[in-house]
Amino acid sequence: MEITNQMTELYDELNQAAENMGQIPIEEASEYDRVLQLFFSRARRTFRAVRLLADHGYGEQALILVRTLYEDTVNLLYISTNPDRLAKLFLEYAHFRNFKYLQYLQEHYPESLKLEGSDTLHNLIQEYERVRQNYPRGDSWSGHSISRLARMLYLDGLHETLYKITSDLAHGNVAGVYHFLVTRDNRTIGVQSGTSLDYATQSVILAVECFRLILNEVNRHFKLPFGEALEHTRRGLADLSH
Repeated sequence: MEITNQMTELYDELNQAAENMGQIPIEEASEYDRVLQLFFSRARRTFRAVRLLADHGYGEQALILVRTLYEDTVNLLYISTNPDRLAKLFLEYAHFRNFKYLQYLQEHYPESLKLEGSDTLHNLIQEYERVRQNYPRGDSWSGHSISRLARMLYLDGLHETLYKITSDLAHGNVAGVYHFLVTRDNRTIGVQSGTSLDYATQSVILAVECFRLILNEVNRHFKLPFGEALEHTRRGLADLSH
């Protein structure tokens, strides 16, 4: 199944909206402004990379990238539910993770820390002690899994459609990569997947939906004039599903 002209138009429309948004200056950015800028900039690159892979027939690899875009979408939309508190929680998680990296280096590569000044290490530890009680579940800044956040944000449908499939692909679970399995003798070592075009189409559709949600929040928060264009994209996606 090829990427249709309608899908291409929706992608190009959203990409142009992102290009226009990216040119608007932000002054005296709050913590939530900075978080929005971070997710917008990262998501825009991922969105474009998905299209590049899909256009060259690497649909499976494009879907793996869509998983990253989806996680960014869920995290940002969750932060938007309480911007001041959750933006701070998200940003300060860096102190928690940096301390964990330090512990790893101290245990396995202590010589790599010899060039670090004592003040730098002291400040890192001090910042960790200041924030560590905020992260009882150390592997997650929010304290929730992506699945839990999706339910809280009423994204269950998108989660079921996207996350399980892309996770199987990303982790190499046999259900997701069975199309590479050799099923008969006398085959070359290299196996061509027969599903790449389907994955290419799916990846672009899902990338447009995720990136649209991110742009919606950017547009809302900064009071930008792109609501009509984003609504047109939403309606176009709805038409594709019928």
